[in-house]
Amino acid sequence: MSVREITGASRLQISNNTVHRRIIESGYMIHAKMARRLPLSKLHISKRLQWARNHMSYCDKWMAILFSDERKWNLDGKDGNIKYWHDLRKEPGSFISWQNGSGSVMMWAAFSFNGQVGLAFLDDR
Repeated sequence: MSVREITGASRLQISNNTVHRRIIESGYMIHAKMARRLPLSKLHISKRLQWARNHMSYCDKWMAILFSDERKWNLDGKDGNIKYWHDLRKEPGSFISWQNGSGSVMMWAAFSFNGQVGLAFLDDR
């Protein structure tokens, strides 16, 4: 349930912020990122499978395609706000930050029908 739903179900005159604070103070909840997945229906799944079956006959064209991606990691933690839920029975966490940042690492990789390309570490943008 969301904080708003809990507040409504309690039938007490309390604010959403009070409910939120009490949840945090309980020490039994963690703040975690949900796994991302596509909301595929059975129709979506069957259409995707049919598309794949229809295009499997183009094997010679698939051999010429290269799939690639890049990723940047900051050396001093995440970008943006650093927030987390923690167990109040334990010491609070902390992080170190640098005024101008401590740098980052950019990597690139690719694969194709013929295999994978080794990781490339990029110096510039």
